Amino acid sequence: MEAGANYSTTPPDRAKLLSGLQDVRADAVIEDVTYREYMFRLDAYEGYLKETGHWYSPKPWLSMFLPASKTKTFMKRVEQELTADSLGGGFLLFSPFLTSQVKRPLAMMPGESVAYLFDLLRFPNPGDPNIQAMLDQNRRLYDLAVSMGAKRYLVGAVPNMTQADWRAHFGNRWTGFVNAKKKFDPANLFTPGQGFFA
Repeated sequence: MEAGANYSTTPPDRAKLLSGLQDVRADAVIEDVTYREYMFRLDAYEGYLKETGHWYSPKPWLSMFLPASKTKTFMKRVEQELTADSLGGGFLLFSPFLTSQVKRPLAMMPGESVAYLFDLLRFPNPGDPNIQAMLDQNRRLYDLAVSMGAKRYLVGAVPNMTQADWRAHFGNRWTGFVNAKKKFDPANLFTPGQGFFA
């Protein structure tokens, strides 16, 4: 688990930050880095992924926004499902944010004030990765998350999305979305592969 606390001049109280983490407090590695260093901390990881061949495989990522009240239940299921092979050289990002801070009208959010970004960034092991099994797992996890009020972040790979799935995803914004599509893209040139309007 990686966590960050930003500050300008006065460092935060580390003991207070770690107070609810009894099992990991003794093993915590604490580093002070600049904000820039923190934001670019994964850049060196690209070299590792290229060296090992993980970089060149398909990347069946799964990205969603989970309602905070359901994250514990959902993450227990994820813990049962994921293995080292299903991540390959990848990792899972999981971080809270305030949904009120997302201002884009078609970035659909769960109906709670706090949500968690769930980003399963798979880099399958080179050789003969079972991409279809990962995609099938993505679909199972997506369906479970949606049943709990989650919304999809559209960069992920969820197979077999139907128009009913998209209608449910966009909710009360669906009609406006369809009308905008008809008005601004009547020839259906943009994003035909997503299946929004199929």
